[in-house]
Amino acid sequence: MSSISIISPGNMARAVAGRALAGGNAQAKTSVSAFIESLGLRPRDTGDLSMAHWLEGAGVLTMGLARYGVGNFDFSLGINSLEGASR
Repeated sequence: MSSISIISPGNMARAVAGRALAGGNAQAKTSVSAFIESLGLRPRDTGDLSMAHWLEGAGVLTMGLARYGVGNFDFSLGINSLEGASR
């Protein structure tokens, strides 16, 4: 399993934080999702373990933005749902 913090864009005071996860074991993902929900967060399933490198890359992106772009950690990565978008 691999994960990265995700905070919805918009009003940050009301944003629901989430955790993205990737893995190849459906039972493990169900358990991890239940744990994430117990923390008051929203689990976001990104697919099988082949997606883990993308989640890890998003962590590296966050660190780079904090150090060289934004200059601090007072920002968030967001997910926009494109309903009806073709795959």
